[in-house]
Amino acid sequence: MKYFLSFMGYPRSGHTLVAAILNANPNVICSNQLNIFSSDKVDLNYIMSYSTNPSTWKDTTQIVHVPKQEITVIGDKTGHRTVTLLEDNPKRLGIIKSQVKVPIKWIHVVRNPYDNLATWVILNYKNKSKNGQKISIKQELNEVIQKYSLLNQTIDKLRKSEDVLTINHEYVITRMHDTLERMANFLEISFDPIWRDNVRSTVWKRPRITRNKVKWTNEQKKTVEKIIRQYPWLNGYVYGGCGGCRK
Repeated sequence: MKYFLSFMGYPRSGHTLVAAILNANPNVICSNQLNIFSSDKVDLNYIMSYSTNPSTWKDTTQIVHVPKQEITVIGDKTGHRTVTLLEDNPKRLGIIKSQVKVPIKWIHVVRNPYDNLATWVILNYKNKSKNGQKISIKQELNEVIQKYSLLNQTIDKLRKSEDVLTINHEYVITRMHDTLERMANFLEISFDPIWRDNVRSTVWKRPRITRNKVKWTNEQKKTVEKIIRQYPWLNGYVYGGCGGCRK
């Protein structure tokens, strides 16, 4: 094992898809939502067994695996929960590093904030309504915008010390070959053509634009615009236009 792989990001940003793509590579083992940074001990064997369990992956991320060869990267996809945990308890990062005994590589998945937030809000609203909670879309949107801002603040701190590759969710779809090649180079894994073709046959054909499914106030849009201007990894994302593909 050369590297331990971890993720940073936001709910509904698309990092589960990226993790599933990497897990299908012949040199990578990646589990989904084991929340390693809250564990007392990193059990690599458990990660390996959990990564192959189809029930831990969504139907849209069931990518055909290339037969495993030499495993050089092992990790877990737990995105925003890892960021929140490290904000509350920064010492956990040092503890995990001492246990895995290899450098940690981070994948940071970003999506157009308006689509990201809208998808997040819709899911939260549905879940809360099922549980009998009375809340408006406007209230829920205000809450998730605040949480999104806080996640970016912590990510900004982590990026100053950690080895991080930012992946644009939209580019996984619209610039798949280049994106897979960037991840392969970053993790020093095989850019297997069968792996690429398996990903291409599974991933949907165009980014999902959900921003129009919720009603935004002008103030909410301006708040998100301010967040975008604050962080370079969000540079180029706008409310209008395509799914947020940066030039």
